Amino acid sequence: MSAASVARNPAMKATIKFLNDWTQTLDGDLVQGGELAVDYDLRRLAARRDTFRGAAVWDILALARFQPDGQILAASVTAPVSSSPGGMTVDRSPAVASFPVPGDAAHVDLWFLNIGYAHFGEPPKAWDSRFGDNYVFAVQTNSPSQPVTPRQGAQTNRDVVNAFALTIEKQRHQFIPAGSGRIGIADARKAQRMGKKHCLREERMV
Repeated sequence: MSAASVARNPAMKATIKFLNDWTQTLDGDLVQGGELAVDYDLRRLAARRDTFRGAAVWDILALARFQPDGQILAASVTAPVSSSPGGMTVDRSPAVASFPVPGDAAHVDLWFLNIGYAHFGEPPKAWDSRFGDNYVFAVQTNSPSQPVTPRQGAQTNRDVVNAFALTIEKQRHQFIPAGSGRIGIADARKAQRMGKKHCLREERMV
C-alpha cells in the first residue's frame, strides 16, 4: 500500500530523521490524524546501488506499520536523478517520505528496505530494521473528547456495533388492573418487596 496524499493540519506534523550515525530524532508532534514525515539518510543503507545499462535500478523504501490495526504503508525515501529532462535515471537523491497517521493509531513501527536489481528471480535486498525489532514511536491522542475518528474513505457499517460498556438493570413491577378498586395496605407492602420503583394509583369503582 502506498502512502496517500492527504491534506493535513500543518500544526499536526511530525518529522523523524534517521541520521548516518545510527541515531534518530523526532521533531514536532506525532498525533492521531496528523502527518508523519520520514527524512532518511541514504548512507545508512548503501548495500544496493545497482545499475543496468547505465540506469540506476535501486531504491530505498520506508515502511510504516500503524498499530493496533497493523496496516502497512510504503513510500520511497529517494527521488530519481535524470541525465536530462525526461531522460534516463542515472542516480537517486534523498527525498522525504510522508505518511498520514490514522485517527486510532497508538504507535508506529518503522523500518527500511534497500532493493537492488536482478536479471532473473527475486531482487537482492538489504534492511535497516534495528535487527528485526523495528523503530517504534508512540502516537499521541489527538482529542480525548472524540476518541473515534473515521479514516478517510471509511464507510459506516450499521450491522456492527462495538459496546465498550454495557449496564443492565432489572426491575420488577406490579400493575393493578383497571376497575379492581383501591389498592390495600397489604398489597402495597407486597409491591414494595417485589420491586425498586412502584407507582400506586387509586381508582374509583365504576
